[in-house]
Order: sequence, then C-alpha cells, then structure tokens
Amino acid sequence: MPDQIILSTLRLNHTFPSPALKSKWRDRITPAELISLNLTPKEITRQELINELIVTEADYLADLKFVHRVSKKCNEKIKSWEWLGMVAWHVEQLEFTSNSRDRSFCKQALQKGIRPCEQLVRLFSNIEDMIRLHDNILMCLQSRQMKQQPCITAVSDVLLPFVDRFDIYESYLVNYTTATQQLEKAVNEESEYGNFVKQQEQLPICRKLPLQAFLIAPVQRLAKYPLLFKSLLDATPQLSSDFCPTHKLYKGMDAFIRKIEDAKRKEESHGRVIELQSLIKIPLSFNLLKPGRELINEGYLCGVIIPESPGAYSPEQNAEPQKIRLYVFLFSDIVLWTREKNGQYKLIIPPARITNVSENSDGLFEVTSVHTGKTTFLLSAPNVKDKTVWIKSLRSVLRRHTNRGNDERLDEWWFYSG
Repeated sequence: MPDQIILSTLRLNHTFPSPALKSKWRDRITPAELISLNLTPKEITRQELINELIVTEADYLADLKFVHRVSKKCNEKIKSWEWLGMVAWHVEQLEFTSNSRDRSFCKQALQKGIRPCEQLVRLFSNIEDMIRLHDNILMCLQSRQMKQQPCITAVSDVLLPFVDRFDIYESYLVNYTTATQQLEKAVNEESEYGNFVKQQEQLPICRKLPLQAFLIAPVQRLAKYPLLFKSLLDATPQLSSDFCPTHKLYKGMDAFIRKIEDAKRKEESHGRVIELQSLIKIPLSFNLLKPGRELINEGYLCGVIIPESPGAYSPEQNAEPQKIRLYVFLFSDIVLWTREKNGQYKLIIPPARITNVSENSDGLFEVTSVHTGKTTFLLSAPNVKDKTVWIKSLRSVLRRHTNRGNDERLDEWWFYSG
C-alpha cells in the first residue's frame, strides 16, 4: 500500500523546541491576581490552553517566515540552474557550439538543475499565502488577548471564520513527502543545492536544526489544532457562550484534516499507479491509468490458486494446486494477481473483480475473483496484522467490484500470450 502521510502520526516525529513555549498563562499574572480571579482548576486549564494557542501561533508564524526566507533563495538558485539546464539542452540537441569546455560546463549545470527540485518549488509555492493567513489569525488572537487580559472569555468565535481558508495547505501536504526526500538526497549527495541548504542551516535562526525540521512545521501545526481545540472544548463549560463555537471549530478543523489526508492518499496512490504502469506486464490495450482508479492495497500473499471454471487461465492447468508466492495489487475497481521477479510483475490470471471474501477458522482467507472465468484463492498473509488489513481492504472494495455495470466487459480486458 502506498506510504501515506497521516497528520496524527507525523506530529509525533521531527519535533523541535520552541523558545516561547516556556511562557505560560500563570507566568503572566501575579499570585495576588490569580487569587482575585477565583478560577476553578478547569478554568485555569482553559486559560493555559488559550495562552498556548496564542504563543505557539506566534512561534509557528516565525518559523513560516524563516522557511519563506530560505525558499526565496532556493527558488532563485533553482531558476538560475533551470536557465543553465535549458542552455545545456540546446548544446546537446542543436550542437550550436564546438567548444567542448562549454559543452561540459552546460552538462554539469543540467545535472544540478531544476529536475531534482520540482517538488520543492511546488512546496514553497504558497508559503506567502500561509503567512498571510496566520498573520491575520495571530493579529485577531492577540487583539482579543489585549482586550480581555488577564482572563480571556472566548477565542473560538475569532478562529471560526478562518477554517475555510486552510485549503491553501493542500498543495503543501500533497508535495511534502517527495519534496523532503529530494531535499535529503541533495544534502546527502553534497550537490551544489545541498551545500546551499547546509549554509542556510548554519544561520542562528535555525537553532542548529536541519531545514526539514522547519518544513514539517506546517504538518505538525495542522495536526496540533484539533488536539488543542478538543482540549479547549473539554475545558469549556457547556453553558458558556464559547462552547458551541468551540465545538464547531473542533469539528470543522477535524473534517478539514480528514479531507487533506484523503487528498494526500489519492495523490500518492496516483503516483504509485503511474509507476506500476511500467512495472507490471500488462497488454497495451489495458489502461492501468484509468481515471478514478485508486490503489487500495498491495503486498505479498501466499496461497493456493484453484481454477473453478474452464475459462480460467492457469499456467499449470494439468498440475495439482500448489502454494505460490503472490504479489497482489488491489484497486478500487480491479485486482491484479501477479508474481514478482527482480522488481517486475507478471500477471498469472487476467485483471479481475472480487466477488467473495471469507475467513476460514484455520487462519486462512478465501477470495473469489472473476475475469474471463472464475478463480478462487486460498490465501495466507505474512502476519495477523497484514491479514486483518487485507481482509478489511478486500471487503471494502467487494461491493464496488460486484456492483459495477456491464459497460466494461472483462473478457475484452485481457489478451495475454505469456
């Protein structure tokens, strides 16, 4: 199954210290003021949460501005290398110069150029929009803080209007994984781009942290919002005027993050399907990149393949069923049963649709799929966890597979001559 960026998981990794986190709400008032406010422990917790929200928002905005500063320099480098790359292409294709020294220089420039950094350009493309959004959020929060200090009665009404504007994060999160992988590769290979990044990391504002620690800040911040809003909701009395706005804020941000995670998953799935197009031996007439097709799960399974109708294809028609190692690709509309060799995948039956999934008492599970014929697989997974995931995935697509119309005839999908 394609790797997925799950925000709730990422927030646990790559954390880095934030100086302003030392500032707590109690540090802002005197003991006498705290006594005079006569707050319950729950109300004190709520004030601490509101303060944490404001303080960490300021820290996050500072990190965003640093990333923007570096990204501008990165983009300038990339653009200069892109121009040199275009020169190199013309040197290679048109041979407009006979100077071998110039040709060699341009070829080296092409290797340094835009190609390994495309995802970084996309990652940085809307940093300015993110800064404007959080500048406005922080300004509104601090304005409320100034008006109501030391005890803030409500903040959710301030934040609610901004929830719909968080869709600017979608591009950042979709490109994050590939971009950071490219960045890490550039740094490890000590390319000119990588050395430039290392120079930026030596700046005092970096706090001796790698650039990746700042690039993950938007991911962590989005993951943190629902946790903060849920804690704030739990600490807000139900009779408070801020309870309903806080509930809407929590639900709205949680729904937004789920939407982003789904977009990220689909983008990763599409990228993997593009890759598989060249790795799976499929007839030219079969289009793996069909619009709407999504990769649900993939991996190794072992089992017995039992043909159940004369039309089913089997490379061992006259042999007793034997246990083989399969590599299975489960898509939203089809399943591909393959055998893997040296990173390439060969179909052992035609592309099929799942018609039945059942679990046996002996720990195996049975899957029936139809294609030009019908084949039943008695399967085992590498471990219990994988088995659970496979059964859940198979059952989740079973209805979609069996309910598809007759507009796509399976017997027209496959022509395979070994």
